[in-house]
Amino acid sequence: MHGRIKTRTTAEQEEIKRKERAKKVELYKAGIKAVFDKRHKAEKDEEALAVSAKLLTGNPDIYTLWNIRREVILHLKTCRSEEELDPLMHEELRLTEACLRTQPKSYGTWHHRCWVLDHMTDPPWKKELALCDKYLDYDERNFHCWDYRRFIVQRSGVTAEDELRFTDEKIATNFSNYSAWHLRSNLLPQVYPDPKGLKPIEDHQHQHEMELVTNAAFTDPLDQSAWFYQRWLLGRHVPQLKITHVIATKEIMCVAFDQSLNPASRNVMVKAFGNEGWQTVDGEVSAFVWKRVFLEEASMSDLTSQPIVLHLDGVETQVVTLQADKDQAWYKEKPVYEAGFSHGVTEVLCGVLESCETLLQLEPDTKWPLLTSVLLMQAVDRKSFKEQTLEYLDKLVKIDRLRANYYLDLKSRYLMEYQLEEWNLTGSFSVANLGLTALYHSQYLLLAQKVDLTGNLLSRSLPKLSSLQFCQELILDKNNLNNLKGFPCLPNLVTLSIKMNHISALEDIEPHITSCCVLTNVFIDGNPLSASYVFSNGAFKSK
Repeated sequence: MHGRIKTRTTAEQEEIKRKERAKKVELYKAGIKAVFDKRHKAEKDEEALAVSAKLLTGNPDIYTLWNIRREVILHLKTCRSEEELDPLMHEELRLTEACLRTQPKSYGTWHHRCWVLDHMTDPPWKKELALCDKYLDYDERNFHCWDYRRFIVQRSGVTAEDELRFTDEKIATNFSNYSAWHLRSNLLPQVYPDPKGLKPIEDHQHQHEMELVTNAAFTDPLDQSAWFYQRWLLGRHVPQLKITHVIATKEIMCVAFDQSLNPASRNVMVKAFGNEGWQTVDGEVSAFVWKRVFLEEASMSDLTSQPIVLHLDGVETQVVTLQADKDQAWYKEKPVYEAGFSHGVTEVLCGVLESCETLLQLEPDTKWPLLTSVLLMQAVDRKSFKEQTLEYLDKLVKIDRLRANYYLDLKSRYLMEYQLEEWNLTGSFSVANLGLTALYHSQYLLLAQKVDLTGNLLSRSLPKLSSLQFCQELILDKNNLNNLKGFPCLPNLVTLSIKMNHISALEDIEPHITSCCVLTNVFIDGNPLSASYVFSNGAFKSK
């Protein structure tokens, strides 16, 4: 038995640990009480810093202790010189670094370090960048450190070119570094802007980025980081804001934009018989369509002779002149959904699409190549690849059930775009029996007099119908509607058909359509009500 180490039983070990924890808790409570007592007595001195430092080293997530330290430091700044305070601030940096070794993702610690640097006379920026490198080598997904690095870069004046080279290094080390890809997407428009302002980056660099990210994506097809970045490269650049179409009568004018806007914004102004009185058609803060009622009736000659002028940040950017017939004046512009890439970039995209198709032959049910193929086909030649695009989206719905609604909405968007490209923006518009789950680009329906939405699933999109300000006939048959909650005010609507839905009582629809001033026909045959009614003077009457 001699010379052997005594092995404690489990019960003995647990008891020792319990006593150690109890002692630590007792010391911790005593320390917290001491710090708060000093704060209550307004004793902002070195002792408060010393006690709080011991507590924070063990648990850096006590945000109140960091606040107390800042209170003490700000007090000491009023009674000490800069030379005396400099060692204290460097000690704060050493304390936060010690805390980060305990908890590298402590919100309070990273925030306090930023605060300290902002209150130093000569912050050690190079050292801080080196600290970022150290922690990102340790954990490249530490978003606290990425945020801190952005803070350091902004304060120290590191150039976008230097940061872009930093992302090169990080991506070369690990293609799966999502944060590096994200930072790269923010830097490229600064370093390589498109001279025409039509795309995020200029063509030559765009080709380089596509080749870079394609190598990354095909190195590990299941990793999502590179695929997300590739989607950013394929995204449509939002052009400068513009008016897409206008319709006006003697009493009212409606203007549609390619972006949702707030009429109260100081950055955007539309001048048309003055520049006041604009409001959104749906009553929301921001919308794609604005309207204004004329205080005095306008003649057709007035509407066609006075242009509509769009100002952005005080600069005139667009002038629109209306055409007119006897009752209405209008302006319309066909929507363009082509990606608009140059020939060189398109060739690169075609090569990537071929690579995706090769990968799909080996792994036909891989989500990311399928989705990327959809985006590539839309960017290369969306009309030629229409059927294949829809086929791939249907396949994605089956193999990625958790995101099925996203793919269905994306399919709805593309189908709406195809229909709008074929429409002449006047008269009747139909997307019947396409299975749409969302109504995209509804602002273009402002010019429609009849809209057929039969055979879709648009219960979530009823508020989007607010753009149909001049629509006289609306068909919502077979849309799985239980009620008309969210149905907008459509002042020119005469006929509404909601057959073959699941509406079981007039109370489910009547309160939502009373604002349609001229509505006279509401057809609801085939519902549980199984009858046809006429809506007149704000009430239903059976036919």
